[in-house]
Amino acid sequence: MGVEKQPSNLMVFLRDKGTLPPVIFIYGPDGYTRESLVSRVVGKYLAEERNRAFGLEEYEAPEADPPHLLSTLKTIPLGQPLKVIVLRRFELVSSSVLKDEKRGEATDREGKSSPLDEALLRYFKQPSRKTLLVISSATGLRKNSRVYRALPEEAVLVPCTGFRANEAVAFVKKKLTEEGKQAAGPWVEQFVEIVGPDAQRLAGELEKIFLFVGDRDALNEGDLEVVSSTEMPRDVFALLNAIAAGKRGHAVEIMREILSSAEPPLRILSVLLWHYRLVSKAWHLMKLGSREKLSGIHPSRFVVNKVTRQARGISRTGLREIFTHLREADQLLKGSRLPPARVMEALVYFLSGQSRRSMQGGG
Repeated sequence: MGVEKQPSNLMVFLRDKGTLPPVIFIYGPDGYTRESLVSRVVGKYLAEERNRAFGLEEYEAPEADPPHLLSTLKTIPLGQPLKVIVLRRFELVSSSVLKDEKRGEATDREGKSSPLDEALLRYFKQPSRKTLLVISSATGLRKNSRVYRALPEEAVLVPCTGFRANEAVAFVKKKLTEEGKQAAGPWVEQFVEIVGPDAQRLAGELEKIFLFVGDRDALNEGDLEVVSSTEMPRDVFALLNAIAAGKRGHAVEIMREILSSAEPPLRILSVLLWHYRLVSKAWHLMKLGSREKLSGIHPSRFVVNKVTRQARGISRTGLREIFTHLREADQLLKGSRLPPARVMEALVYFLSGQSRRSMQGGG
């Protein structure tokens, strides 16, 4: 049934273990830590990009075909010493995870295994010695479930339950140091109190502050004004996809739906700022020829790929115009009598237009 390791001890354990574990099950509500660990595990076993091209397979569990996944688990690519398979959002389709009222039918009937569970049960009977399966799940396995009982003895379970207060403070201080920023102890503690202990939200709000302060090193009390104390709705990320695809009408429609749900416009703007800051980082790394550093701009490979694709079609002038419009929207929302909906709709219309021109080769 495997051994449990804390997130902070996982990489040391894998280093000392030496042999390849058949399964690493990373679970819990702390999505940021889960995704960071997935990236670090992949980096450990597939350090070179050419090995990842043939030795890494990534699946979203709701979209995975169980027979195909089972076949992939048992097949080693030609010329590769090992394979790493990443299976994300496992909680959405497994009938073996802990109950969550917000999820669908997969967990409604205990005792009835989902097709994906059945595929894993077959694989766990004789896992490949040259394949590492990394499963990421927002919830853990029920200990009386068939999947939990069938886990290979050498499987590793990693609970990501979120930071304690002191761990969150240490996390923020580390991020500040990495970014070359300085903040007093009380500032950091107040920031954690506002945002909460969730690593993903802490990182996102820090990104927003870094954009807000620009090149200024020392952070002050006023910088906390841009911090949001509640999570963003998922629709905002659908908005980002529409903008990146250059779908002006669809982006404006999504914006109207978000605003009609009483979401504060400044909070939506903060996510747009966060996104384009990542796009800007990717753009500068590509211009400097530092493509190998792109994976370090965000722990999620999907996010990195998305912003990298978007950055490829943007010119220096286009990037400057984007941030000019973002700043102008911020000023209008805070200091003008224009309806916020009008400001935000105009902003996403412009951003979508920039993306469309980029795709058409206009930069």
